[in-house]
Amino acid sequence: MPTARDRKTIMVVDDDRHTLLFVTECLKQMGQEVYSAANGEEALELIRNPDVKIDLLLSDVVMHGMNGIELAQRLTATAPATKIIFMSGYMKPAIPAQNSARDERGFLQKPFSGRTLMNQVKQALAEIP
Repeated sequence: MPTARDRKTIMVVDDDRHTLLFVTECLKQMGQEVYSAANGEEALELIRNPDVKIDLLLSDVVMHGMNGIELAQRLTATAPATKIIFMSGYMKPAIPAQNSARDERGFLQKPFSGRTLMNQVKQALAEIP
C-alpha cells in the first residue's frame, strides 16, 4: 500500500460497466484514490472540481459521445503533466497518429488481467514526481 504521500489520484473512464468496475476495484486494492466515469462528459464534470487533481487518466479509446483521445486532449490542455493510459479492444494502431504523444502514453489491450493493469499503472505512477 502506498503511503499518503505516495498515493495518487486516478480517473478511470470506460462506457463498459464491467470494465469500469474491474479497473476501479483493482486500483483501489492498490491503495490509490480512484474516480470513475462512464463517459468523457461525466469525467470532465468530475475533473472540473478545483479540489480534484488527476495524476493519471486511464481511459477507453472508443466510447459513445466523447472518445478517450478527445478526453485526454481536453484534460492535458489544462493539466499537461497528467499521465495517460489508453485501453481498447481495438489494436493500438487504431489510436490516431495525430495524437503526437501517443508513443509516450501507456496502452492496455483488452482484455487484460488485473496483474497487467497494476503493472502498467505502477510504471506510469513511478514517473510522477
